[in-house]
Amino acid sequence: MKRTSIHSSLVIALVVATAPSFARAELPASPAETVTTVTRHLANHDATVLWDVLPPSYQRDVTILLRTWSNKMDKRTWDKCFSVLGSLAEVLRDKKNFIVSSQTFGDQKERAEYLANYDLGVHTLDTIVQSDLKSLEKLKKLDPATFMESVGNQLMRSAAELATAEGNEDPFASLSKVQAKEKQQHENGNVTVTISAPGEQPVDVEFTSIEGRWLPVEMAQGWAQMMIDAHEALAKEKAPKEGDQRLLNTVFEIANAVEGAINQIKVVKTQQQWDQTAPMAAMTAGMRIMTAVQMYDNANKQNKPANKSESLPSEGAEDRADGKNQ
Repeated sequence: MKRTSIHSSLVIALVVATAPSFARAELPASPAETVTTVTRHLANHDATVLWDVLPPSYQRDVTILLRTWSNKMDKRTWDKCFSVLGSLAEVLRDKKNFIVSSQTFGDQKERAEYLANYDLGVHTLDTIVQSDLKSLEKLKKLDPATFMESVGNQLMRSAAELATAEGNEDPFASLSKVQAKEKQQHENGNVTVTISAPGEQPVDVEFTSIEGRWLPVEMAQGWAQMMIDAHEALAKEKAPKEGDQRLLNTVFEIANAVEGAINQIKVVKTQQQWDQTAPMAAMTAGMRIMTAVQMYDNANKQNKPANKSESLPSEGAEDRADGKNQ
């Protein structure tokens, strides 16, 4: 089995943190302890450590970036899509016996392979759609630390369970064997740490202290520019009321098509009904989706602007309308 390199593991552990207080993991006193704290927590499927090791100012940066991004999203389209995903998870859970007993599968081996990860896949989807991501208003107020503790930890456990179900090792287990030792202290206060793991070549990483947290120098030096680039990219994105209404309409129509199919199959009571209804529902949804995409492409080729009647009302427009009626 191919192993993730120790350097890649460190980058994942210390840079992927995307998600405010140091509550769960004890604050490491040294860079070497930072490495082992992160790797031990990840080995135990604790994603919260990725947030906890960030300096408070970095946490604020991420939180502000998340708020800025969520304010660019269209409320109606976002909530609709997550509502449909929630209905899909419900059908996959409640109609499992019909699905795995359908005529779609060619043989028992194919059915067994599908069943091996079925419950885990449905549970993972359900974890996401039941989180604060399901509502744009909740997303705008999201506490990254709480999100990492609930959803992040569950997704790590699901990934580990999926790997073992397929006969592979837990992808995070090897992190428990990571060792870190301070090699050199620099005059500027930085510390070089040698990081090693069984079967891997040791790597030297220079750390610096930022607000009481030890971070790789490379990450610390690039953080400000990374935030600038992210905000500049978001600044180029238009708010829903200024953006491509035709694209929003197309996404909304696709969601409606999937929802229509789900509503048809949610009410089936027998295997025979499922075998008759599910294929037709899927075919109808597929045709609606292809039509919506084709109309979007054709309109764009003609450079035809979206009519006001085509536009979905944005959250701000609805609020202004409500204000006029008061």
